[in-house]
Amino acid sequence: MIPCQYKEATTFGSNGLAAVQDPETELYGYINEKGEEVIPFQYSEVNDFGDRDLAFVRPEDDGSMPLLGGYINGEGETVIPFEYVMGDYFENGIAVVQRFTENGDLRYQLIDEKGEAITDLKYGYIGSFSEGLAPASAGEDVYEGRWRYIDQKGNEVFEVDSNWYDAYPCVNGLVCVCENTTEKFAYGFANTKGEDVIPRKYPRVPEGCGFYGGLAPVSDYEYDDDGGFYYIDQNGERAFDGEYFKAGNFMKMEL
Repeated sequence: MIPCQYKEATTFGSNGLAAVQDPETELYGYINEKGEEVIPFQYSEVNDFGDRDLAFVRPEDDGSMPLLGGYINGEGETVIPFEYVMGDYFENGIAVVQRFTENGDLRYQLIDEKGEAITDLKYGYIGSFSEGLAPASAGEDVYEGRWRYIDQKGNEVFEVDSNWYDAYPCVNGLVCVCENTTEKFAYGFANTKGEDVIPRKYPRVPEGCGFYGGLAPVSDYEYDDDGGFYYIDQNGERAFDGEYFKAGNFMKMEL
Protein backbone atom coordinates (compact mmCIF):
# COMPACT_ATOMS: atom_id res chain seq x y z
CA MET A 1 0.00 0.00 0.00
CA ILE A 2 1.35 3.42 -1.01
CA PRO A 3 0.20 6.27 1.31
CA CYS A 4 -2.02 9.03 -0.09
CA GLN A 5 0.64 11.72 0.03
CA TYR A 6 0.76 13.10 -3.49
CA LYS A 7 -1.13 15.97 -5.07
CA GLU A 8 -1.39 14.12 -8.38
CA ALA A 9 -0.53 10.61 -9.51
CA THR A 10 -0.76 8.61 -12.73
CA THR A 11 -1.19 4.88 -13.25
CA PHE A 12 1.90 2.67 -13.32
CA GLY A 13 3.39 2.17 -16.76
CA SER A 14 4.82 -0.93 -18.37
CA ASN A 15 8.22 -0.11 -16.84
CA GLY A 16 6.70 -0.12 -13.34
CA LEU A 17 6.93 3.64 -12.79
CA ALA A 18 4.21 6.20 -12.04
CA ALA A 19 4.47 9.98 -12.16
CA VAL A 20 3.55 11.75 -8.91
CA GLN A 21 3.50 15.38 -7.76
CA ASP A 22 4.95 16.60 -4.47
CA PRO A 23 2.27 18.68 -2.66
CA GLU A 24 4.82 21.11 -1.20
CA THR A 25 7.07 21.90 -4.15
CA GLU A 26 4.45 20.97 -6.78
CA LEU A 27 7.25 19.34 -8.75
CA TYR A 28 6.91 15.93 -10.37
CA GLY A 29 8.98 12.77 -10.11
CA TYR A 30 8.51 9.03 -10.53
CA ILE A 31 8.02 6.23 -8.00
CA ASN A 32 8.02 2.44 -8.34
CA GLU A 33 5.30 0.03 -7.23
CA LYS A 34 6.79 -0.07 -3.73
CA GLY A 35 6.36 3.67 -3.39
CA GLU A 36 10.09 4.27 -3.60
CA GLU A 37 11.34 7.41 -5.30
CA VAL A 38 13.15 6.39 -8.48
CA ILE A 39 13.41 9.72 -10.30
CA PRO A 40 13.61 12.85 -8.09
CA PHE A 41 10.94 15.53 -7.88
CA GLN A 42 12.49 18.04 -10.25
CA TYR A 43 10.13 18.51 -13.16
CA SER A 44 7.35 21.06 -13.77
CA GLU A 45 5.67 18.72 -16.27
CA VAL A 46 5.90 15.00 -16.91
CA ASN A 47 4.25 12.42 -19.13
CA ASP A 48 3.85 8.66 -19.15
CA PHE A 49 6.65 6.48 -20.47
CA GLY A 50 6.12 5.30 -24.04
CA ASP A 51 7.01 1.99 -25.63
CA ARG A 52 10.75 2.80 -25.74
CA ASP A 53 10.95 3.55 -22.01
CA LEU A 54 11.08 7.27 -22.80
CA ALA A 55 8.98 10.05 -21.27
CA PHE A 56 8.70 13.72 -22.19
CA VAL A 57 9.44 15.99 -19.21
CA ARG A 58 9.91 19.70 -18.62
CA PRO A 59 12.40 21.00 -16.01
CA GLU A 60 11.60 23.15 -13.01
CA ASP A 61 10.42 26.59 -14.06
CA ASP A 62 13.35 29.01 -13.92
CA GLY A 63 11.51 31.91 -15.48
CA SER A 64 12.86 31.34 -18.98
CA MET A 65 10.43 31.45 -21.87
CA PRO A 66 9.70 29.13 -23.45
CA LEU A 67 10.55 26.38 -20.98
CA LEU A 68 11.69 23.58 -23.27
CA GLY A 69 11.37 19.86 -22.56
CA GLY A 70 13.09 16.64 -23.58
CA TYR A 71 12.98 12.88 -23.02
CA ILE A 72 14.34 10.82 -20.14
CA ASN A 73 14.57 7.06 -19.64
CA GLY A 74 13.42 5.00 -16.67
CA GLU A 75 16.69 5.74 -14.87
CA GLY A 76 16.08 9.47 -15.09
CA GLU A 77 18.86 9.96 -17.64
CA THR A 78 18.40 12.51 -20.43
CA VAL A 79 18.24 10.60 -23.72
CA ILE A 80 16.89 13.31 -26.05
CA PRO A 81 17.93 16.92 -25.28
CA PHE A 82 15.60 19.53 -23.81
CA GLU A 83 14.85 21.48 -26.98
CA TYR A 84 11.16 20.88 -27.65
CA VAL A 85 8.10 23.02 -26.98
CA MET A 86 5.93 19.89 -27.00
CA GLY A 87 6.61 16.17 -27.10
CA ASP A 88 4.15 13.30 -27.45
CA TYR A 89 4.71 9.82 -26.05
CA PHE A 90 6.62 7.26 -28.09
CA GLU A 91 4.64 4.65 -29.98
CA ASN A 92 6.32 2.13 -32.27
CA GLY A 93 9.55 4.04 -31.75
CA ILE A 94 8.13 7.33 -33.07
CA ALA A 95 7.02 10.54 -31.37
CA VAL A 96 5.45 13.79 -32.58
CA VAL A 97 7.33 16.87 -31.35
CA GLN A 98 7.09 20.64 -31.77
CA ARG A 99 10.12 22.90 -31.86
CA PHE A 100 11.40 26.19 -33.23
CA THR A 101 12.92 26.49 -36.68
CA GLU A 102 16.03 28.57 -37.33
CA ASN A 103 13.70 31.42 -38.28
CA GLY A 104 11.89 31.22 -34.95
CA ASP A 105 8.71 29.60 -36.32
CA LEU A 106 7.01 26.75 -34.48
CA ARG A 107 6.71 23.53 -36.48
CA TYR A 108 5.96 19.86 -35.91
CA GLN A 109 8.00 16.83 -36.97
CA LEU A 110 8.49 13.13 -36.24
CA ILE A 111 11.57 11.88 -34.36
CA ASP A 112 12.87 8.43 -33.51
CA GLU A 113 14.02 7.13 -30.12
CA LYS A 114 17.49 8.63 -30.64
CA GLY A 115 16.06 12.07 -31.31
CA GLU A 116 16.86 11.83 -35.01
CA ALA A 117 14.45 13.61 -37.36
CA ILE A 118 12.19 11.38 -39.45
CA THR A 119 10.46 14.28 -41.20
CA ASP A 120 11.56 17.80 -42.01
CA LEU A 121 10.52 20.52 -39.59
CA LYS A 122 7.80 21.80 -41.88
CA TYR A 123 4.36 20.90 -40.52
CA GLY A 124 2.01 23.32 -38.80
CA TYR A 125 0.41 20.34 -37.08
CA ILE A 126 0.69 16.55 -36.90
CA GLY A 127 -2.11 14.54 -35.33
CA SER A 128 -2.08 11.14 -33.69
CA PHE A 129 -1.31 7.98 -35.64
CA SER A 130 -4.12 5.53 -36.25
CA GLU A 131 -3.83 2.49 -38.52
CA GLY A 132 -0.36 3.69 -39.48
CA LEU A 133 -1.45 7.14 -40.69
CA ALA A 134 -1.51 10.61 -39.12
CA PRO A 135 -3.07 13.82 -40.46
CA ALA A 136 -0.58 16.64 -41.05
CA SER A 137 -1.04 20.27 -42.07
CA ALA A 138 1.61 22.18 -43.99
CA GLY A 139 0.22 25.57 -42.93
CA GLU A 140 1.15 27.86 -40.07
CA ASP A 141 -1.14 25.90 -37.76
CA VAL A 142 -3.89 23.29 -37.72
CA TYR A 143 -6.32 25.55 -39.60
CA GLU A 144 -4.11 26.51 -42.52
CA GLY A 145 -2.37 24.81 -45.41
CA ARG A 146 -3.02 21.66 -47.37
CA TRP A 147 -3.78 18.52 -45.43
CA ARG A 148 -2.05 15.25 -46.11
CA TYR A 149 -1.66 11.91 -44.33
CA ILE A 150 1.82 10.67 -43.46
CA ASP A 151 3.00 7.21 -42.45
CA GLN A 152 5.39 6.33 -39.63
CA LYS A 153 8.38 6.61 -41.94
CA GLY A 154 7.44 10.20 -42.73
CA ASN A 155 6.20 9.44 -46.24
CA GLU A 156 3.29 11.54 -47.45
CA VAL A 157 0.77 8.86 -48.45
CA PHE A 158 -1.79 11.17 -49.99
CA GLU A 159 -2.60 14.87 -50.17
CA VAL A 160 -6.10 16.26 -50.20
CA ASP A 161 -7.72 19.16 -51.99
CA SER A 162 -7.18 22.59 -50.52
CA ASN A 163 -10.66 23.16 -49.11
CA TRP A 164 -10.22 20.64 -46.32
CA TYR A 165 -10.48 22.52 -43.06
CA ASP A 166 -9.69 19.74 -40.61
CA ALA A 167 -8.91 16.02 -40.61
CA TYR A 168 -9.40 13.22 -38.09
CA PRO A 169 -7.57 9.91 -37.43
CA CYS A 170 -7.99 6.94 -39.76
CA VAL A 171 -10.48 4.35 -38.47
CA ASN A 172 -11.39 1.16 -40.34
CA GLY A 173 -9.75 2.52 -43.48
CA LEU A 174 -11.76 5.77 -43.50
CA VAL A 175 -10.86 9.28 -42.41
CA CYS A 176 -13.34 11.93 -41.35
CA VAL A 177 -12.65 15.16 -43.25
CA CYS A 178 -14.11 18.62 -43.00
CA GLU A 179 -14.23 21.49 -45.43
CA ASN A 180 -15.21 25.07 -44.66
CA THR A 181 -17.39 26.50 -47.41
CA THR A 182 -19.10 29.90 -47.11
CA GLU A 183 -18.30 29.87 -43.38
CA LYS A 184 -20.12 26.57 -42.83
CA PHE A 185 -18.62 23.21 -41.98
CA ALA A 186 -19.30 20.13 -44.08
CA TYR A 187 -18.01 16.77 -42.82
CA GLY A 188 -17.66 13.57 -44.79
CA PHE A 189 -15.44 10.49 -45.03
CA ALA A 190 -12.64 9.56 -47.44
CA ASN A 191 -10.58 6.43 -48.01
CA THR A 192 -6.81 6.14 -47.65
CA LYS A 193 -6.35 7.29 -51.24
CA GLY A 194 -8.04 10.58 -50.43
CA GLU A 195 -11.16 9.69 -52.39
CA ASP A 196 -14.54 10.71 -50.99
CA VAL A 197 -16.58 7.67 -49.92
CA ILE A 198 -19.33 9.40 -47.95
CA PRO A 199 -20.12 12.93 -49.22
CA ARG A 200 -19.14 15.99 -47.18
CA LYS A 201 -22.63 17.02 -46.16
CA TYR A 202 -22.83 16.79 -42.37
CA PRO A 203 -22.61 20.07 -40.41
CA ARG A 204 -21.27 18.27 -37.34
CA VAL A 205 -19.22 15.21 -36.43
CA PRO A 206 -17.89 15.07 -32.83
CA GLU A 207 -14.18 15.77 -32.56
CA GLY A 208 -11.99 12.69 -32.90
CA CYS A 209 -14.85 10.43 -33.97
CA GLY A 210 -14.73 7.82 -36.71
CA PHE A 211 -16.02 4.38 -37.64
CA TYR A 212 -15.07 2.62 -34.42
CA GLY A 213 -17.10 -0.57 -34.36
CA GLY A 214 -18.21 0.21 -37.90
CA LEU A 215 -20.45 3.12 -36.88
CA ALA A 216 -19.84 6.87 -36.73
CA PRO A 217 -21.91 9.72 -35.17
CA VAL A 218 -23.05 12.56 -37.46
CA SER A 219 -25.60 15.35 -37.36
CA ASP A 220 -27.70 17.04 -40.02
CA TYR A 221 -27.89 20.18 -37.93
CA GLU A 222 -25.39 22.97 -37.36
CA TYR A 223 -26.53 23.74 -33.80
CA ASP A 224 -27.47 21.61 -30.80
CA ASP A 225 -30.87 23.27 -30.43
CA ASP A 226 -31.89 22.24 -33.94
CA GLY A 227 -31.23 18.51 -33.66
CA GLY A 228 -28.97 15.80 -32.34
CA PHE A 229 -26.54 13.13 -33.54
CA TYR A 230 -27.30 9.76 -35.05
CA TYR A 231 -25.11 6.89 -36.26
CA ILE A 232 -24.30 5.85 -39.83
CA ASP A 233 -22.55 2.75 -41.18
CA GLN A 234 -19.61 2.74 -43.59
CA ASN A 235 -22.00 2.93 -46.54
CA GLY A 236 -23.41 6.18 -45.22
CA GLU A 237 -26.72 4.55 -44.24
CA ARG A 238 -28.44 5.34 -40.98
CA ALA A 239 -27.69 2.46 -38.62
CA PHE A 240 -30.70 2.71 -36.30
CA ASP A 241 -33.37 5.13 -35.11
CA GLY A 242 -32.69 7.63 -32.40
CA GLU A 243 -30.97 11.01 -32.03
CA TYR A 244 -28.74 12.05 -29.17
CA PHE A 245 -27.71 15.40 -27.72
CA LYS A 246 -24.16 14.05 -27.38
CA ALA A 247 -22.56 11.07 -29.09
CA GLY A 248 -19.13 9.46 -29.18
CA ASN A 249 -17.22 6.48 -30.48
CA PHE A 250 -18.27 2.90 -29.85
CA MET A 251 -15.78 1.15 -27.58
CA LYS A 252 -14.98 -2.56 -27.45
CA MET A 253 -15.80 -3.99 -24.03
CA GLU A 254 -13.76 -6.85 -22.61
CA LEU A 255 -15.88 -9.19 -20.48
